[in-house]
Formats: sequence, structure tokens, C-alpha cells
Amino acid sequence: ESVVSYTLETAPEKVVSVAKSDEIINKLLSLNYSASSINTYIDCPLKFYLQSVEKIKEEEEVMEQVEANVFGTMFHEVMQRIYEPYCGEIISKDILKQWIKDEKRIVGMIHDVFRKEMKIKNIEGKNKIIEALLLRYVKRTLEHDMAKAPFPFTSVEERCFVESKIGESGRKVKFFGIIDRRDGIDGNDRVVDYKTGSYALAYHDVNEMFDLPSEKRPYTALQMMLYLFLLKQKGLVKDIDRVELSVCSLKDLFAVGKGASVGVSAKDYELFEERLFRLIDGEILNKELPFVAKGEGKTCEYCPYSVVCNK
Repeated sequence: ESVVSYTLETAPEKVVSVAKSDEIINKLLSLNYSASSINTYIDCPLKFYLQSVEKIKEEEEVMEQVEANVFGTMFHEVMQRIYEPYCGEIISKDILKQWIKDEKRIVGMIHDVFRKEMKIKNIEGKNKIIEALLLRYVKRTLEHDMAKAPFPFTSVEERCFVESKIGESGRKVKFFGIIDRRDGIDGNDRVVDYKTGSYALAYHDVNEMFDLPSEKRPYTALQMMLYLFLLKQKGLVKDIDRVELSVCSLKDLFAVGKGASVGVSAKDYELFEERLFRLIDGEILNKELPFVAKGEGKTCEYCPYSVVCNK
């Protein structure tokens, strides 16, 4: 059992902060920075510290949130099982048509995933509703894809690790992300993220991803741009101007004309990389800047660590 010790300092205006010791800096240098952890830091540095550095987990989760997370995990896994055999191949309309017709095969996959994620043998009661919803969403996703076929399919649930020198210090920092899907639509390299909940992809300027208040900030755009950064660092993207960042939202699957995609320019990407390095090297790894509680609105209302800063 490990014991975590740190000093909480309260300024006159009652802003809680944690100073960065050499030990904390070393922990920060050992982290794998993900889109989730970076978004958390931007919204509230103190929450980032407690969650990502000291690994203090919330003791209880709201049941609805647990169920939503499990549902999303199961959807991801079923889609992975369907598409994984086609990585590096062309997805034709006939392939997708066969899958849509073969409902029994999809249901079998759903049952396998249920046994894995829910630890149950028989699907009964409320879980039958979840099973039906999963089947409906999977088939609808395939129908959407069939409308775009044929298209090259690149990867599914791609785990990306990179280590990069950042900023003027030249320090090496590790980044990590799991990219739900990559394919090619209309001659573009498409990076796709499945969403079971809300998202915020649209942006006018890259700076919005780092500077806007939490409730207005395009946090999904930052997530997708970080995925692009990972792919670029690994040499898997040839032309930034031919990249499309796309969200496949389960909430939007049955809405006519709904969909979320943004193109990326080389200029936008360069600015994103500059801001990303400045954030980590100039703020997160800056020993002179403490971790401060700066959350607001819903960021604090639903935060499991609000008891620490009395927000």
C-alpha cells in the first residue's frame, strides 16, 4: 500500500494549489500524455494532478455513467471484431451488405462481448434491451459505411505510443492514444472516433482548444488533433491537408444529414503542435507554476475531487 504525501497551499483568495517538487516533476516526465489527461489539465490543473500524477481514483461512479461506459466499450469491441479482418483492404458494398444481413453473426459477437465485459452467461431483463440497442447501432453504422463504399480501410483500435522532444528544453515526453478507426473517404485520410456521449469537434481557431472556458472549449477537436499528432510522429500521415477528422456519434446515427467532420490544414496542425508543446513544456513541466484548482461550472459540479478545493 502506497502513501501519497503532498502539500496543499491555500492562497488568500482560497485557491487551492500544489507546488511542484522534484519528485512530482519526475512523475510528470514519466507519464504517457493522452488527450483525456491533457483536456483535464486545461480544465483544471489540480484535477489533472490528483487524477494523473497521484492516481487518486474516485471511489464511486454514478451507475448511469458506468453503464454508458460499458455500452461504449462493447460497441467499440463489436465494431473492432467486424472490421479487423479487413485492415489494409478495400471495403466494398457487398462486404457490408453481407454483414448487415448476417444478423445472427453480429448477435453472436454481442453475446461474446457481453460475457467478457459484463461477466454474465445469459442475457436477460434490462440486458436484452442493451443487446437490441447494440445490434441496432452496429447495423446502422454499417449502413452509413455502405453509403460511402467502396473505401480503403486502414486500421481499427490502433494503439499509438510516441516519444517526442518538446519545446526549448528538448525534454522527451511520451504521448499515447487509441484511435478507433482510420479509413479513406473521397480521397482523404479519415481519422474516426466513435462517440456514445456528447462531443465538441467544431472550431474556428486552434487556440480555442486551449483557451476557451471548459463548457465552450472544443475538447473533441483537441483529442482528434492529438491523434493526428501521434500518426504524424509515427510517419503514418503523408499530407496533412488531405486529412479529415470525423466523429461517428451514436446519437446522430438516425438523424438525417447529421454527421461531424472537419478538415485540417498544415497551418492548423503546426499551430496545434506549437500550443501542445508550450502547454506541456511551459506549464505542466514548469516547476514555478503550481497545480491550481481553476475549474468552473459543470467541471466542478460533477468533479469527484471538489471536496479537496471546496468548490
